[in-house]
Amino acid sequence: MSKEILINVIDPALAELAEGGVRVTDAARGMLYAAGLQESNLTARFQAMPASSAVRKGEGRGLWQMRVDDVNRVLVGGSTRARAETAANGYAGSVNPHAVWATLEYDDILAAIFARLMLWPDPAALPEPTGANERGAWDYYVRCWRPAPPRQQDWTANWRAAVEAVGGQAAPSTPSPTAPVVNVAVSTSNGRRGLSVLHPQIRGKAERLMELCRENGLPILITETLRTKAEQDALFAQGRTAPGNIVTNAEYPRSAHCWGVAFDFCRNVRGREFDNGDRFFDSVGALGKSVGLFWGGDFKSFKDLPHFEDTEFMVNNSVNTLISRWGTPEKFMAGWTV
Repeated sequence: MSKEILINVIDPALAELAEGGVRVTDAARGMLYAAGLQESNLTARFQAMPASSAVRKGEGRGLWQMRVDDVNRVLVGGSTRARAETAANGYAGSVNPHAVWATLEYDDILAAIFARLMLWPDPAALPEPTGANERGAWDYYVRCWRPAPPRQQDWTANWRAAVEAVGGQAAPSTPSPTAPVVNVAVSTSNGRRGLSVLHPQIRGKAERLMELCRENGLPILITETLRTKAEQDALFAQGRTAPGNIVTNAEYPRSAHCWGVAFDFCRNVRGREFDNGDRFFDSVGALGKSVGLFWGGDFKSFKDLPHFEDTEFMVNNSVNTLISRWGTPEKFMAGWTV
């Protein structure tokens, strides 16, 4: 699975940064791979606390176990700020350090982008992924991550794994059509996908759903959350006054997305994003209902399998309840307690 993360997480993240002028190099790929193994074995997306602890999750978030102060350092750094803000707005819908930090647990591409930017300010050249550079790579990692405790005894194996992975796998021009991926190229032009822009209640349910999906081997990706008026208007126009097929019957603000109480998702496998041949969406739908979400597959007329919403705010699943009580999404959101 770790090598798949190199291809499907690290490489796409570096490719996205390359559009902003950051070169894609094997040195960067190797450092990110080794640092990810060192921090989480490229599997854990939050810092697990001992059973005796009063809290389940520690400060570290994402495959690179970044803390809030790490995120903030990247967001305010002179050489990283612009790129970090672009990524934060695109993936988390916010440049608030706490919102970005929380998103890292659920968005591996954003985590990889911020991990690369953690390395960016160091004046030394990134070490090439060779066995001779093990010590130099360790020093680089320690300067950038400031780990406590450092666990240098694990670095040799992790660096060797990075050298092998990068040396044996060039950045693919065409990703594998069947490999599990994170943040596949699903269009988000008609909305944002960061959980931080959702109502706190549905956000908590979405986070629990994603945990259950991981536990049950169901790879999902959140593709859309909050929609602005312009975004909903553009989506409604599709198939009517704009090219494309009709994908919604809801004008602004008659979609739950406009109120921050809905989100869409897909299967996180490239080429099979909306494949329900094995009833993948039904399985995810059942898990969503178990945490108190309403699944779009249960709509009476327009079946929307990749959709969830929180209907606690709506009588008979009707957005008219929100419109009657608050008038506008802005007034509704003004009363949110984070």
